Amino acid sequence: MQRKISVIIPTLNEERDLPRLLKDFQMQTNKNFEIIVVDALSKDKTIEKAMKFQNKIPITVVESEKANVSHQRNLGVRHANEDYLFFIDADSQIASNCIDRLIQCINDYGYFIFQLTLIPNSTVYSDEILFNVINYGVELSQKINQPMSNGGSMVMHKVLFEQLKGFDEKMYLSEDHDIVKRAQKIGVSAKYLKDVKLKVSLRRLKKDGFIPVLYQYSLAFMYALAKGRIDKKLFDYDMGGAAYETKPSKEQFQQIKKLYKLLKNILEE
Repeated sequence: MQRKISVIIPTLNEERDLPRLLKDFQMQTNKNFEIIVVDALSKDKTIEKAMKFQNKIPITVVESEKANVSHQRNLGVRHANEDYLFFIDADSQIASNCIDRLIQCINDYGYFIFQLTLIPNSTVYSDEILFNVINYGVELSQKINQPMSNGGSMVMHKVLFEQLKGFDEKMYLSEDHDIVKRAQKIGVSAKYLKDVKLKVSLRRLKKDGFIPVLYQYSLAFMYALAKGRIDKKLFDYDMGGAAYETKPSKEQFQQIKKLYKLLKNILEE
């Protein structure tokens, strides 16, 4: 059976990064996909840039009245024609065999949810360590029955998505963690794909700084584990770009390395 994938990309003022991602899709070795860009009334040239790819890849642009990632993803699904949905953020990058590998994994494993491995678009060692921590944390969460998600890198069957009634638009944050937890409650687990990787932007780190972002993600992770959902504002979290870079101190970096080793040891036991 030849499967196809609907790619859902929520956008807000992404004229800089979206064309790079769309070019990655243009270069795919497997062309069995469609793209739905759901734009929240961007004030820049996001839509114009997306439309330039119309003759190169199957792409649809949908306008959303709300700048809300859950709403935009749900809206995108309503325009999707294929069985599997690939949720990806506009500032991501993928290898030329990404769609091919995803379809292969869908056929081989038969899961209804897949999570990709995240890698940074950086060669800085501290960034690599941080993403190892994130990936090990997500992998570990599947094993302790507290499933979490990497966010912006999830593949889900459309029937399951509709059964779960999509992303919860009332949640302030961690809507991706919430949906995989709701799936688990009805007996559907996610398959973590170590060998299918998605390169993600560090623009939030550059904008807000390494330690503040790490604090935010740690707070969100622990809050979600304790409460199950984040439906109130824990800190400011805006869609958008970045301006500067802040690197961790030596002491802070050593703490991250310790956490990385701890998670790795737990997973290897």
